Amino acid sequence: MDLTFEANGFANVNGATYLGGGPNARAPQYYDQLLLLRVDVRNVDRGFMFMQQRGIFVVDATIRSIANAVYGGAQQSATLGGSFTQLVAIDAGNGLYRSGDPSKLVIANNDLIGAQYFRQHMKLHSAAEFGVTSRYFIISDNRFAASSIPTAPGSAGDVWWLEIGPANASETELMEDFIVERNWFTGNGVVSRYVYMNESKGTIRNNLFDFTRGDPNNQNWAVSIFQFGAGVPAPDDIQVYNNTAYSSATNTNSQGFAMVMVDEAGRGATNIVIRNNYASMPNYINKVMVIDPFSRATVSNNTLTNTPGWVSATPSVPADFKPAAGSAAIGTGTVVPVWSDFFGVSEPAPRDKGAVNH
Repeated sequence: MDLTFEANGFANVNGATYLGGGPNARAPQYYDQLLLLRVDVRNVDRGFMFMQQRGIFVVDATIRSIANAVYGGAQQSATLGGSFTQLVAIDAGNGLYRSGDPSKLVIANNDLIGAQYFRQHMKLHSAAEFGVTSRYFIISDNRFAASSIPTAPGSAGDVWWLEIGPANASETELMEDFIVERNWFTGNGVVSRYVYMNESKGTIRNNLFDFTRGDPNNQNWAVSIFQFGAGVPAPDDIQVYNNTAYSSATNTNSQGFAMVMVDEAGRGATNIVIRNNYASMPNYINKVMVIDPFSRATVSNNTLTNTPGWVSATPSVPADFKPAAGSAAIGTGTVVPVWSDFFGVSEPAPRDKGAVNH
């Protein structure tokens, strides 16, 4: 605890390395119940590498890395209260935070500030080598933000930010029983999709998606649900509840904004439910709440409006998305398995739409 590692930018230097069986292996395991508390890792290639260990707890850590801040994975573990930043725009292939088997993993209250080109802020996939199913993980209360490295549309930076799915289209990597909640996504000028979902039995709720710095010439989709390759079955049993999306920018793409896209290629999806979501994209030419060309989803009580009625007309922080008196978000939702909002405030009766209650 309370350690600082300074690599001075040398290539292939890691803040904390690993013992283990590889990024997709569950065995052998050499670490058990390891706490890394208030560790400051600076100017490294990769921050922490854990190849399928058990009981790894990274708490209040600060990592400034060239490639991955965290790479590998650990079951029965948690990453809490950290700040992870990429120092350069790079095509490193693995994302800012990558876990190869997120079973019983909690990732919460972190700042994730990425800059990889055409990669992810966070990538979660299962352990293909053993054909196991990763279960029971939570991604909550994180801020997914842009690096201060200048980016322009089409030049650099992540184009999708949170991906839950196989490592590639040929792998059978199954994940289920997960929650993505109360995360705040902000843009970088090139982002087109925030949550990329290829798995089953999960809930996406109470997230804030700000596309003000989305790619103005591309799709701006908050949640995408679809089958990725033949190795993983079509998504099943996914709920998308009480999320909020916004942009003050202009977008001219033919598909523009969607809060949720379901099965755009017609590969299949079942038991998808989309309710109580709220969005405002006043300057987008093309915008809808749901793109569902094959009618896979049950959809109700969602609103897309140019006059959202939030306490701020130009929201820039989560508190700005609170509905003011007269907002169409107030009391127009339906009862769903959501018990509190983005700030932990209990749901009113009747229910509000969006991530923040009035």
